[in-house]
Amino acid sequence: MIDMKLDPEEQQIEDSAEEFVPVDAAEKERVDRIIARARKNRNINIRMTEQDLEMLRSRAHREGLPYQTLELIGRKQAE
Repeated sequence: MIDMKLDPEEQQIEDSAEEFVPVDAAEKERVDRIIARARKNRNINIRMTEQDLEMLRSRAHREGLPYQTLELIGRKQAE
């Protein structure tokens, strides 16, 4: 076996592997449906002026977020 150094998260997973209990088929199906819905994202293009994009990027930087995330938050709040 290869001697590998695990980070704390990997070590926790390794330590708890023996406690793993598989889920039943119904629960697995439920989780699979949730994952499938979450993957149904579509790429879109949004036209905006360079000035608006620069303002969005600047604000996102100040808030510590990717500008795409900040734009999404703005659209969600507008709903």
